[in-house]
Amino acid sequence: MSLTMTKEPAEDDRNARAIARLLADMPGMHPAEHFVAEASKVAEAICKTVLRREGVTYDDQCGLHALANRLNSVPPATVCIERHLKTIAAWRNIAAHDKGEVHQRHPVVDDWSAGIVALSLSALEHWYFGDYLQRPAHRRLPQWLSDAFASTLRPTVGEGAVDSKPFESGFHNSRPILGRPVDRVKNRTAYKLLFQTQDFSGEEHAVCRPLLAWQEGLPKAVSVHGKLAEKYRQDKMIATLGCPLREQVHVRSLSGFRALLQRFTVGPESHHRRGLYHHLEGPHVGRTYFTTGGIGVAYKELGAERSQLGLPVADERETKTGAVSHFEFGEILWDKETGAKTVVQYR
Repeated sequence: MSLTMTKEPAEDDRNARAIARLLADMPGMHPAEHFVAEASKVAEAICKTVLRREGVTYDDQCGLHALANRLNSVPPATVCIERHLKTIAAWRNIAAHDKGEVHQRHPVVDDWSAGIVALSLSALEHWYFGDYLQRPAHRRLPQWLSDAFASTLRPTVGEGAVDSKPFESGFHNSRPILGRPVDRVKNRTAYKLLFQTQDFSGEEHAVCRPLLAWQEGLPKAVSVHGKLAEKYRQDKMIATLGCPLREQVHVRSLSGFRALLQRFTVGPESHHRRGLYHHLEGPHVGRTYFTTGGIGVAYKELGAERSQLGLPVADERETKTGAVSHFEFGEILWDKETGAKTVVQYR
């Protein structure tokens, strides 16, 4: 969809792109009701800006329908623009009240009605950027409107990353779980490792927002979601565990209990590997624990969850002499002075 807009100042171009992205999101990527509500906000912002510039008074609490009536008194406006505004207002009112049981299975506000709203919003932005703002006296937007339009911007997959392609590949593989991006890519640090993450909205009933993480050398970003993401997002856990190496998998211990496992790393060496386990069965069902450092290396050398130790049943904790991790059938002790590891098994 092409936009007719002023070339200067750059502020106008940014607001035009905000509307363009809102239109590009329609329909299907988001609930139709959400799109109609966002379109109504943009239309109200445009109306209030024009009325202020033209010196026309209005009540801050009045809705889009009343604003459209006021805008009709402004010389540059046309009857068609008023009709487009009232179309958006009408569908916004329907969306706001479409909560009854009659329309639960077949809501009134769907992709078809969102398409109608999009057409009206397109006509409105063509008039505003292509006609009204072309007038020399109206070429600069106030800051409050810039902020209003900026709030409708949504980040894209991999936006802000060193290389967006790994994020796009990871998103393609996990799209149903991830949902839509809610923030730009962030830089992270864990021990000797630099990596990047991006947050996503997740499924409707997700326990925690999922994310994609990527470090240089990985062919694609890896997702962390569900209960593992809930643990991963706890205080300082991202710095402790680092970047995920691969997607989570189902494992089973010698006791027969199943768990979810995801491998992480904070550097290139073997002792930089970490593991995050979420119990799906057994006395610790629903709980998530991690293994790190020298203890994690020893645990993996013994066979990890398939060893006689079984699954971890507590997070690693510090002791006076080093650290200890408890498992189903034993524990691993780590001595910070010598680096020696002692495995104590019990049944």
